[in-house]
Amino acid sequence: MGTRIAQIVDSAGSIPRDILDRYRIKEVAFNILLGDQQYKENITITGEELYERMIKQPQLIPKTAVPAVLDWIRAFKEKYEEGYRHFIVTTIAEPLSASLQSANMAARQFLQAHPEAKIYVLSSN
Repeated sequence: MGTRIAQIVDSAGSIPRDILDRYRIKEVAFNILLGDQQYKENITITGEELYERMIKQPQLIPKTAVPAVLDWIRAFKEKYEEGYRHFIVTTIAEPLSASLQSANMAARQFLQAHPEAKIYVLSSN
């Protein structure tokens, strides 16, 4: 058996759910703030639900926050426990978001506990 490589992406890529499932790609969710409510993109709120709320409440302007370092670490751990030791991480383009920085910080922390792992973090730009 060859090297197994896990693909991990942030939710800004808008990869269709069937592709994520078919290829076992792990998605790390952006946080969406809508008024005083916080959601995880594609987990606790879908794109359709977000747009419906924006139409019903146009005064609420959504804001996004990058996935937390801990969210990335959880994704690495999940894939690691599935037997993966190599990871390719793709984030939204660095000039548009700090997601790449968050993923890099998580990778450094994860590698301290799992030095045999290999993590490659790439910006989509």
